[in-house]
Amino acid sequence: MYKYEELIMPYIKGEYKISPTGELTGLCPFHDETHPSFSINLKTGFYNCFSCGESGNLTTFIASMENISTKEAFKLIHQGEYASSNYKLEDFAREKYFDINYLKLLGLSNGFNCIHIPYYDQQGNLIGTRLRFNPSKAGKGKNSSKFSWKKDSKINLYGLNGLNDISSNDYIVLVEGESDAITLWNYGIPCVGVPGANNLRKSFAEPLERFEKIYVHNEGDRGGENFVKNACKVFPFEKLYTVSSKQINPKYKDPSELHIAGIFDTDKFLATAKKIDKTLYDEANSVEDTAPAQTETEKELEEHVKIAKEIMNSMHIKYYAEDYYVYENGVYKENRVAIEKQILKININSKIRQINEVLNFIKLETYISDLDICTQFINFRNRYVRFD
Repeated sequence: MYKYEELIMPYIKGEYKISPTGELTGLCPFHDETHPSFSINLKTGFYNCFSCGESGNLTTFIASMENISTKEAFKLIHQGEYASSNYKLEDFAREKYFDINYLKLLGLSNGFNCIHIPYYDQQGNLIGTRLRFNPSKAGKGKNSSKFSWKKDSKINLYGLNGLNDISSNDYIVLVEGESDAITLWNYGIPCVGVPGANNLRKSFAEPLERFEKIYVHNEGDRGGENFVKNACKVFPFEKLYTVSSKQINPKYKDPSELHIAGIFDTDKFLATAKKIDKTLYDEANSVEDTAPAQTETEKELEEHVKIAKEIMNSMHIKYYAEDYYVYENGVYKENRVAIEKQILKININSKIRQINEVLNFIKLETYISDLDICTQFINFRNRYVRFD
């Protein structure tokens, strides 16, 4: 493995080639393309795209990919972790009472102010990365959500890569989220996680067809009821059962909370299993409710990307040094407010979370890390730019 190969490879999509000298060529991670025009030296970290013109060194590459400053990127490269991060894997392990070494074996790692939770397919191929932010910060600042997804992630069940290790076809437990899945794995209970109560899709059913019983965990709140209802639309009635943590102790809604409280008991948990209510199943599959529900993630992605692209088509925007610049009358001027107003003009009902999602997408698409690569922006450092 070349010096920087392990650091760079997570950002390379599609087919690629690595020459004997360590030169990787493939699809550019800075823009969408079908023909490879990007190259990066895995020994030195220097890169260049002959199509979009992006170029630089390893520090600017990581800064661009992770949307962090070059200073933070330098720390990541040379210290092996995000030293400035306010939420790390250690925090998550302590919060959920998990063994950090076990989390690392599952592929969890530090990101910038978040942890990366990898999603694999049944063959063990990485298909997505979910970002978990500090839960105490959720609803505040730019990370208004506790979760987000890395670009190009394919959403599926969490734990698919472990299905081949389950020897029995008797049952499998379906839970909401990764924490509950990791908790049940710790107790030797076969399970998979769904990233959100409303993210259960019919396409997820195929890998679970071999199991005779599917235990759907009901957290006993509105989200839990929707989770069970969505499961009724995906799986056949004869296989469906529910399990409940609240039946063990009404103070705790899920396996993770029982584990943290030190009262999780495998036998008691499985003993809560009961056949799904037929009336509930029929209601979930009634004619009035047969239209497939759009998942939360699909709604977020479709809406915020749609708004962001509409804005970028109508406004010339560049993101540099933590600011958004809008081009008007021959001048690029810092004007985040104008972008936010345009978001609300497109959708007056946009909430703070969606506004931030739109801004983050625009940031990704318009980010420039080095003004010297383009003489048009040579005066940008003085806050304004004029074109001849």
